[in-house]
Amino acid sequence: RNKLETLELKEILILNKRLINQAKFIWVDLATEVVNRYLAFDAINYRGLPLSEFDKIKNFCILVDQTRELKTNPEDEWYKAISQLEAFDVSSRKNEAAFITELYSSFHGELVISNLVHSKFVKKYHKLLISSNPGLESDLKTFIGLWGVYAKSFGFISTTKDRSMNYGTLCSSEAGTWLDRLANMDLQTITRSILTASHLREGQNGFEKIVRACEILTFRVYATMKFRVNKNAIKINRLARDVLRVGNDHQYIVDQICIWLEE
Repeated sequence: RNKLETLELKEILILNKRLINQAKFIWVDLATEVVNRYLAFDAINYRGLPLSEFDKIKNFCILVDQTRELKTNPEDEWYKAISQLEAFDVSSRKNEAAFITELYSSFHGELVISNLVHSKFVKKYHKLLISSNPGLESDLKTFIGLWGVYAKSFGFISTTKDRSMNYGTLCSSEAGTWLDRLANMDLQTITRSILTASHLREGQNGFEKIVRACEILTFRVYATMKFRVNKNAIKINRLARDVLRVGNDHQYIVDQICIWLEE
């Protein structure tokens, strides 16, 4: 609209003719052909313009949800997550990929790279397209239900915006100081899975202790001693899982970080 408001009528008519002459809409009645629309959508995009990893996971979840009648509303949860990422200005495809990859890794206690998270996800849950599995179904329901709330914590941890406006609501001022120090080192992604899971599960006092421990670990081991950023990556994801799914508290997390520091 902003662009069109700056154009003269003659320019608008030229644009109109260009659209009419070049655009082609193809109507395919999938229902008549008894073709699953989500599978078709996924296949078309797989061969054409790529979907994001999160888009593909969402589409697969819709398919499983319909097959098993799970009533998890993947599309609604996907929209909540995207909205939260946008609210914190971390909605780029790169950040979106980092979000769903870290959530998958934290939830399952695994280490997976961002361009393989969809294939790993399908490999883990494809059995549900064939037969019922109460354990897998429960995991999938929980995982989908985390999209929106995890995205809020992920967005807050990842944002470069001024955090002070959220002091007292999303974190304490002390926790904000430690988060800013991590951001200043440009190494916040090393422990981000722990920080995001802790922000989601812990209260402000507990989170403050955890973010302080993560900053000390990051500064001493990675910034000063120059260890590779993937050192302890598997352990970090498993610790994030312990927070996200097991519910271990801040003292457990700080104790574990102290063990890594000593090592």
